[in-house]
Amino acid sequence: MTPTLVLVASGVIAGGCFLFLRPWQLNWGATREEIARSMPGDEVVTRPTFNATRAVTVDALPEAIWPWLVQIGFGRAGWYSYDLLDNFGHHSAETIVPELQHIHVGDPIPMGPGGSTGVWVKALEVDHSILWWNKKSKRSTWVWTLTPTDDGRTRLVTRVRSRPTWGYPSTMMWIPLVEVADFPMMRKCLLGIKQRAEHFEPTTPGLGKEETTQTVPRAPLTTGKARAGAHRAEKDESPSPRQLDPSILLYWLPLGAGARFVRFNGRIYETLKARRERRPPLDLYHSALVVTVPEGHFVIENAWPIPAGKGTTRGVAVEGPVGSRHFGRFRALRYEIRCWHDGVIADIDQAVDSPRGLSHDEDQAHHLLQLVSSVPQLMWGRDELHVGEMWNSNSVISWLLARSGLKPEEIRPPAGGRAPGWAAGVRIATSDPKQPSQPSVPLHESAPI
Repeated sequence: MTPTLVLVASGVIAGGCFLFLRPWQLNWGATREEIARSMPGDEVVTRPTFNATRAVTVDALPEAIWPWLVQIGFGRAGWYSYDLLDNFGHHSAETIVPELQHIHVGDPIPMGPGGSTGVWVKALEVDHSILWWNKKSKRSTWVWTLTPTDDGRTRLVTRVRSRPTWGYPSTMMWIPLVEVADFPMMRKCLLGIKQRAEHFEPTTPGLGKEETTQTVPRAPLTTGKARAGAHRAEKDESPSPRQLDPSILLYWLPLGAGARFVRFNGRIYETLKARRERRPPLDLYHSALVVTVPEGHFVIENAWPIPAGKGTTRGVAVEGPVGSRHFGRFRALRYEIRCWHDGVIADIDQAVDSPRGLSHDEDQAHHLLQLVSSVPQLMWGRDELHVGEMWNSNSVISWLLARSGLKPEEIRPPAGGRAPGWAAGVRIATSDPKQPSQPSVPLHESAPI
C-alpha cells in the first residue's frame, strides 16, 4: 500500500470515528431526554467543546447509591474503574467507608497523588446530586445525578463539560486524554458503581449527613415495583433463608447488553456467518443462571474480561484461557466462571423472554451448584474437543444443565435469536463417560415467570 493510500485510509477511519463513534460514546447509555436536560453546572461552562452525558440504570434506590459516590477519589475509595491506570494499582473499595462519607462544598476530590490534580465540590444535594468543578480554571464541571424511577430503580446520570484554554501545552495533552481515555474509564466507573450499589445497601440512611454506616449484602434479581417493596421490607425484617423456594432460573441477555461496541462486533460476526450459511442474521444471546436454595441465591455466569479485585468476592469457581493457553496467564486473556452468592447479573433489565423456570427441585439445585467447580477449563472461542462448535459462556450453562439432569437440548433461545456455543456444552457433557449422578427429570419450559 502506497503512503498516499495509507493517509487516505487513515483519514477515512478518523473521519468515521469522529462522525459516528464519538457521538455515540459521548452519550453512552443516556436517553434523549437526559441528553437535552439542563443539569447542575451547565451554567458554569456555557459553551463547552467537550460535553458528555452518560447514564446507567441501577437496580437500587438513590440512598443506596449515594454513599458510593461521595467516597470517590484518588487515595479515597478509588474510581471503581481501571485501578492500574487511575488509582496506581490500588483496588477500588468494595465496601462503604464510613470516614469518607462526610463531604462538604469546597472539599477536594483528588485525581492524582499529592493533590496537585483534581476537582472540588461546588454543590451537593444529598441522595440527589453532587457537582464537581475545577475552581482554578472554572472551565470544567462534572456532575452526578440520581433520579428514582417509577419501578423502584434509579437512573445514575453523569455529565462532563469542559472548554480548555488553547495555547497551553497542558491543553494539548488534555484533549487526547479526554477524547480517547474518558469513555472506557467512565463506562467502567458507572458499571462499577452499579455493581456495588446492587450488591450492597447501607444499613443507615442519609449518608453524607454526618452519620456512619456499614454495608450488608442484599438479595439480587427482584425487579420492578416488587423490587421497591422488597427493598423496604428487607430494611424492616430480613426473611429467614429457609423461606426461600428452590429454583433454577435461566436468563437470556442480548450479546453485549450494556456494551454497544461488543454488540456491534457481534452483529458483524453474525452477519458474516449468516451469509456463509445462506440464512438471515439472528440476534445473539448470552445465558446465565440464578439458582435458589434454602441457603440463598446464587448467580452462575461465565464472564470475560475479568474485572480487577479478588475473585472470591464474585464467587469465582473456575478460570480458563481465552483464545490462547500460552497467554492465559494474563488476566486480560482469562475468563471466570462464577457461583456468586447473592450476586448480580449485569444488565438483567435487558433480559429477553426471561427468566425461564427450569426446575424447582431442591436436590437438583444443590447438585447443579456442586458441579460448577468441575466445569471443564476449555479455551474460550476454540473447539478443542472437535464437537463442531466453539466453547464459550453458553457452553458452560448448557454443560451444567445437562450434567445436573436437565435437558438443555430442548431449550431454545428467544424467537429470532441463537446462542452460539450452546450445542458445544451439551455435546461435551453427554459425551463424557462420567454420567450425571442425578436422574434426568422433565424440563419445565413454562412461560417467563
